[in-house]
Amino acid sequence: MHTPSVVRPVVPSIRPRAGATAALLLALLATGCVGGVKSGRRPALEAPPEELAGPVGQDPDVASANPPGGRDEPVVETPVILEDRYVGTIGDRDLADLRRDWRLFLRKDRAWPEARDRWLARGGPYPYVIAENLLRYFLSASAYGDRRDLSWIAVSAKKIGEPSVGYFGSLLILDQRPLQQPVRLRGKDGTVKLVQTWINDDVTRQQLAMILAYVGEPAVSTLASDAYLRGTSSNARRYVMYALGRIGSDRAVDALAPMLSAADWQDRATAAKSLGVALAAGRNERARAPLLRATGDPDAFVRKKVEEALAGRSKLDF
Repeated sequence: MHTPSVVRPVVPSIRPRAGATAALLLALLATGCVGGVKSGRRPALEAPPEELAGPVGQDPDVASANPPGGRDEPVVETPVILEDRYVGTIGDRDLADLRRDWRLFLRKDRAWPEARDRWLARGGPYPYVIAENLLRYFLSASAYGDRRDLSWIAVSAKKIGEPSVGYFGSLLILDQRPLQQPVRLRGKDGTVKLVQTWINDDVTRQQLAMILAYVGEPAVSTLASDAYLRGTSSNARRYVMYALGRIGSDRAVDALAPMLSAADWQDRATAAKSLGVALAAGRNERARAPLLRATGDPDAFVRKKVEEALAGRSKLDF
């Protein structure tokens, strides 16, 4: 799947307690965030719910709760266009029903998985609309740094599968984007700084890689493409490889193996570490052969990472 089209502007809302990272992430939304369904008017972004989800990769076991007050409608719309390609239209009744069911996601209601799967089974524009909502919710959850919110997102992204990949992947490989509306940030010393460009960071990329890795095999084709695996950003390439290593499938290993011959020694070291993750605990022995061929790498640090990988000592922080 190619990188989705840019969305139209939206002015998001956020609680006053949000910090600088939150302000920048949400200002990015105001410019039109990468990955999304092109549209006209959009409701404001939801702030993260108070209820908490379980560890990443597990369906959270949480009780139903009344929806928090003061929340806006979710971001759903009609018609739906992705990559300048018409994928369907949502009627007014379905639109109202989808908005109602999205509130189940926001409050982490036990009824959400059933409602979500019902919409996904209909195909057409529905997986894309839900995926876009997940990305926009991610930007808020990431700003607040709540890993349990990320788990709640990852579970639904995995259920959606490939339609969710372009949304989260396109943000992972983005280095920076000018802000249409500059953000004023006050430092600890009281000085005010005017920020006009959103710059991606390793924390956000790690969280995106975590979600894409949990999506699994449906993400491999996109992650293995040249735009992702051989893009201009070294930081993006690193987390793309980490996601592939965490997925650890045959196709993921086959995509990583050529990176052991990359010109950049850091890319080769990352590829070795990622293949080591795929190999760990006997998950995929397919990773062993390319690692053995890389034991003679001219760089000492790369050789160290290869040795660690073959010894089963490669680990990721997510």
